[in-house]
Parts: sequence; C-alpha cells; structure tokens
Amino acid sequence: MELDGRYRLDRLTGTGETAEIWHGADRLLHRPVAIRIPRHTGPDVTDQFLAGGRTAARLVHANIAAVWDVGLADLPERGETPYVIMELADGPSLDVRLEPGHPAGPVTWRASARIGAQVAAALAHAHGQWVTHGGLTPAKILLSDVGAKVIGFTGDTDYDPEAAAADVRALGAVLAACVGGRVGDGVPATLFELVERCLSADAAARPSSDEVALVLAELSGTSVDLPAWLSEAAESRRTAVLAAIRPEASRDAHPSLASRLFRPGRLARFGPAGRATNRRAAASGSSPDRVGAHRARRRVRQPRPGRVRRPCH
Repeated sequence: MELDGRYRLDRLTGTGETAEIWHGADRLLHRPVAIRIPRHTGPDVTDQFLAGGRTAARLVHANIAAVWDVGLADLPERGETPYVIMELADGPSLDVRLEPGHPAGPVTWRASARIGAQVAAALAHAHGQWVTHGGLTPAKILLSDVGAKVIGFTGDTDYDPEAAAADVRALGAVLAACVGGRVGDGVPATLFELVERCLSADAAARPSSDEVALVLAELSGTSVDLPAWLSEAAESRRTAVLAAIRPEASRDAHPSLASRLFRPGRLARFGPAGRATNRRAAASGSSPDRVGAHRARRRVRQPRPGRVRRPCH
C-alpha cells in the first residue's frame, strides 16, 4: 500500500489499543520511516489523530519520536485515513518487550529505571512546552539503540497541571508494569517508593516529571536530556524527593546536572581528580585554579639548550 504516492507501507510492526505502527519508506527522500495510522476512523478520530501528530512535530527531544509529516490518504477497506510519518525506531515497543516469555527475559530494574528516566525527561520537555501526553502506555514507548522514544501525543495543548500529574501517574503505571512485584530481588526500595508516589491518588502528592527523571537517572546511573529552562531548583527538588522517599538516599545524592550547570573548567573540580586538586590547593594555600594552571605549565615542553626550532613552511 502507498500513501499519497509517496509513503510505502511495507509491514505491520505493532498494534496498540488505538493505532498501528507500520515499517515503511519515504519514496521521495529515500529513507525508512515509521507510519502510524489509527485502527478506527471517523471525523473525531481524524481530527484528534492529526492534532496529536502536529503537536508532536514541534516537540524536539531525544526521547520523543520525531514527526516528519501528517496527512490523509484513501486506503482500501478503510476509506479516508489519517496518518503520521515518524522516525523509525530500531526496536520494539515496550509492551512487546514486557510480554511473558520474551527471548531477552524480564526487563531488569536498572533498565526499567533508565527507560523511565528517559520517558520522564520527554514528558518534562513536553510539559515545558505546555503540552501533555494524555495517554501514555507501554505501547506508546518505542525502544531503540539510542534510548526510549515516546509517541502518541493526544494533541491537547490546553495545559492543565492536573493533566501533567496524570501523565506522571501513567508513567508510574508503566514503571509498575516493568518492575512488577519483584520486592527483594535486588530492586532498590527507593524505586518502589517512587512508583508509589507517582501512583498517588492525590495529584498534588505526585512528583513532577522532571523530578522523576532526575531520581530515576540517579538510580540507574544514566544521564537524561532535560529542558534548558531547568535550573538548580530542580536539582534541589530531586534531593527533596529522595529525602521524602528514603532519607538516607539523599545523603549520597550527587549533582546529576553538573554538566549543565557548570562550565567545563569548573566541572573538573567536582570529579575525583578535581577533589585531589582542591586538597593540594588547600595544603599550599593557593586557589584550585592556580594549582591547575601550574600543572598545565609543567606539561609545556621547553626547547633544548642550543637547539633552534625551524619554522614550518
């Protein structure tokens, strides 16, 4: 099948409650694409489906599947059908990965936390653009070699804090499906307690999406792509969330946003080598910057006596 003489549908790769994902090709640009079409059609479905595609098209984030085109096409036995053209993820959707008996085995708690951190970062980016997802499920999380990719935004741009909290609750349900009831199976208690907070019946008691991203990144030992508007306040909120969940966890918390908050020269002082530089500076009474500059000067090679360097031509 083809859409508008440009997009070729090759094979069905996934089916969710509301839509299908097809592996296809863009005949004009000669590149593989993912094509999302609704399982059922109708005026309301068409309007919402296209609105969701247009909304996702303006969300540029590493963990949101890029949308390249939307449109309407007349398909056999379906009639006029809306479609969304997206980047092709090279892995399955999360619901397929969670199926019992999957060849790769159960999803580990660390992988669950990593996926959750990436999805939460995607939600934080959307929420920063005053957009909510409105229907997050494992079927709307695609797995690829470069990380999780969120799809299926509903197109609702009337931002409501309760809708954002509903996205966090949906993420909590996704995390619960990933880790299941494996208490005591090496899964940190902090992860279970964070899931419980995300699933809280009180929307005000749930953490925000950026807080969830920071805590899960801390647990999984990964980094996340958070919005540029995120400031040190989010880092302090992360520590507060950790303290509320498990007080001892916050004592060992390290600044996971250091690479965004400090210049590279300053960032070096926060690593193991930087701490050693600080100790040498304290012992000598110099500043860390001066100690670092002194070490840099020692590494400069001086010409040997009696030897003249010839200029390069």
